[in-house]
Amino acid sequence: MKDYAWYKAHGICWTCREREAMQGKTRCAECAELIRAKKNYLYSENAEYREYQKKYLKEWKSRNPEKLKIYESRKSEYNRRYRNGY
Repeated sequence: MKDYAWYKAHGICWTCREREAMQGKTRCAECAELIRAKKNYLYSENAEYREYQKKYLKEWKSRNPEKLKIYESRKSEYNRRYRNGY
């Protein structure tokens, strides 16, 4: 944390510790772009995975209606006991 404060006070990018930070920021333009691209990639990858999960869950529910009834009954029992102040 001391390094971060020192680099921030001197206007140096705390990620690469080589280039000058952008005005009012703590990272240089190159590092900021790299981090933004990485976060966008991870988000898009996770969005595809979430779609896969939804599809799988829908298929599972249609294949296992008896297990779904058990799950729903347990879920309602949990809500009755713990959420509503049983």
